[in-house]
Parts: sequence; structure tokens; C-alpha cells
Amino acid sequence: MIIFPGAVIGAPAATVSWTDSAGTLTSTPPDYTFTGMSIGAAHPTRQVFVATYYDVATAVAVNGIAASVVVSAGSNTFRLWRAAVPTGTTASIVVTSGTSGRELISVWAAYNLQSTTPYDTASYAAAANATTHTTSINTKSGGILIATAAAIGTTALSLTGWTGATLRNNLSISDGSSDFLLGAASQADTVTATGATLRTTWNESVLADMLGATFR
Repeated sequence: MIIFPGAVIGAPAATVSWTDSAGTLTSTPPDYTFTGMSIGAAHPTRQVFVATYYDVATAVAVNGIAASVVVSAGSNTFRLWRAAVPTGTTASIVVTSGTSGRELISVWAAYNLQSTTPYDTASYAAAANATTHTTSINTKSGGILIATAAAIGTTALSLTGWTGATLRNNLSISDGSSDFLLGAASQADTVTATGATLRTTWNESVLADMLGATFR
């Protein structure tokens, strides 16, 4: 029998799934309330992750449970949050934020993490418009990766693909002149890698931000 370094014998595999997304252009700040959001199957080990984009989120609560910031980018307009939420299959997610009236969120559920401290994080804020944006992140054998990307473009903006993670969802809302897009990706059963590539591909040249977090 081969035992990999750092492995916990008999520990269940870490898993992750994207569960829901929502957005608004008209809610009144400072609190945005997204009701009936799917957060996956209830489980004592469940961790709910929420990406917030556009208005700078200063707090996030999932069914009243306060979340903590995992990683942020773009002058904090783009953040990934985590909360331990063991019960329920849907949630009211409340985002305390800024004043523009715009907020987008995307949600994942992760299970059986050996630690809620990230193995690594990635924070990328584009310096120039491009159709591809690239960063890197360290991954762990048997772990998970949560990744998200955000940009503003024309009313036909589309995130067409990821390298290093699987595209799960694109949420796009329009104010009539621009699209605000939040994309979600994830990967389970990752391998140990240093500087694994994370790349997004877009249908037009944009300033795109990216966030990533790996766990085991």
C-alpha cells in the first residue's frame, strides 16, 4: 500500500459543487437579500462559499451565519467568502455592500475539508484589456479548487471557458449599455501542483478579474 505524504488515512474525499447564482441592479443598498438560494445537501462538514461582485461587500451572512473573506481582488469589488452552514438546503444570503444598486453572487458547497484554511489562493486584477487572462495557484492531491471570474463588457459579453477548472455557471445582468458578468468554476480531486495555470477565455477584450482558492 502506498501512503501519500500528508494523507489522512480513512478521511473521506473532499468534494465541491456549484449550487446557485443571483444578481440585482435595483436593490436598495446597503443590504442585498437573495432568498431561496440553493446551498446543496445539508451535512455537518458543509462549507458554503459565496463570490460577491461589483459593490464592495463588507459582510455576508448565509441563513444568519456570518461568512469570512477567503480572498479578494479588484480593490475589493470582487470577493470570495466562506461560512460553515451544516443545516438546510436553501438559504437567505444577505450581502452588506455599497451604494450603486448592483450586486452579483455565485454559490458553492464543499464537504469533508480537512482544513478551512486555504492551501493556496489566487487574486488577479487585469492590468489591460484582453480576451484571455491567466494566473496560477498551488493545488493539493485529493483537494478541491474553487475559482471565479468577473468583468464588465458589452451587452453580448460571454465567458467562454476556463483552463485549470471546469466552468459551472455564467451569470450576466445588463443595465442596457453594459453587461456585468460573474463566472463560476470548480474542480475536485485535484493533484499536487505548484503554480497550476488558471486561465479564462472571453468573447471580447475585457478587464477581467479572477479569484481562486484550493483546499484539502
